[in-house]
Amino acid sequence: MALPRLGKQYRARFAMDFGNCASVDFSKMAGDVLGTCIDRCARIAKIAAPRTAVASDEFVKSSTNHQNWRRIGQFAFKGLPAQQIVYQLKDFGQVINIPDSKLWVASSGELIEEVLRLRGELEECWKQLRLSRRRQ
Repeated sequence: MALPRLGKQYRARFAMDFGNCASVDFSKMAGDVLGTCIDRCARIAKIAAPRTAVASDEFVKSSTNHQNWRRIGQFAFKGLPAQQIVYQLKDFGQVINIPDSKLWVASSGELIEEVLRLRGELEECWKQLRLSRRRQ
């Protein structure tokens, strides 16, 4: 396999989906494939760790080997109307653990807001702790 010879910085991630799509070709532009399954696959690919494989619920439902997949969680991806269940192929790479699916799909701006909010809460806790210690 050629990938290992390229070095450790190249580690394949696999994302699979199933559904209807359409091929679009324009005369002076490269072709494209459009469809919900394409959009969904691009989003679930962000969850895949190096040397792992993830798939949508639609892919797993269409698979003849459902038992080969482990549910990772349910995600509210931007641009998709409903939450999506994502699976990982068992015994293929490290186990993907997602403790909070909301944080995983949040934008960088939303994550910064959450960090700032938590920083404020932590500062308030330290303030209350110092007040409590002074009272003792």
